[in-house]
Amino acid sequence: MVVVIPIALIIIFSVITYILLNRFNSYIYALTSANEELRHKEKLAFIGQMATSIGHEIRNPLASLKGFTQLQKEKYVQDQKYFSIMEQEIERIDLIVNDLLLLGKPKNTQFQKSCLKEIIFYVISITKQQANEKNISLSVEMDESIPLIECVENQIKQVCINLIKNGLDSMDNGGMFKILLKHELKNEISISFIDQGCGINQSELNKLFTPFYTTKGDGTGLGLIVTKKIIEDHQGEIKIESELNRGTQVEVILPVVQ
Repeated sequence: MVVVIPIALIIIFSVITYILLNRFNSYIYALTSANEELRHKEKLAFIGQMATSIGHEIRNPLASLKGFTQLQKEKYVQDQKYFSIMEQEIERIDLIVNDLLLLGKPKNTQFQKSCLKEIIFYVISITKQQANEKNISLSVEMDESIPLIECVENQIKQVCINLIKNGLDSMDNGGMFKILLKHELKNEISISFIDQGCGINQSELNKLFTPFYTTKGDGTGLGLIVTKKIIEDHQGEIKIESELNRGTQVEVILPVVQ
């Protein structure tokens, strides 16, 4: 008994200590996660404030610059190279401003029933030219029964365009780009975008939804932020899995009914 009682006490105290440490670690993890989420929301709020304050002011002179550049391009035919560069840069600025304005807009609740099949085929018709130029085959597989979903159709089109273009940009050696459309059991629709591109490092994968962070040389770092915001406004979620030099799979899950 002289030996058993201390051993029993040690075991009891060890179990209690383990439970306390485990809960303490969980508490620290919860605080850290909440802090990271708060910082992320603060960044988005800051971007939204920027958008509402200067977005429209940028677009007005930008439209004038674009029109003036096109006129000069027609007038000075010998300098086509330089005017083309100017037009590309103006379009790039316009793209950044559009993304900023979307982040600054309040949540759009005007949901209407739309056909995801039609949305997918429409988006493919837009991106098919880029795929052909890079010798990429677009493949679509979908369940026979895909119900109409309540959504903002133009926003879902933008999500699909962003994700397809990201995949195509990562495929410099051609290959197959797959789009899978499934009707899940929980009355949800799953859209998977699977490329055979360069893939993403795990360290970079964790930063993809950081504002202004991009893995592309000509990227703005806002495309995925806008994509995620639209999906969250539709009560959905986005998942990304990637393997370096093998490819990336992005899955978007949307509820059928809002």
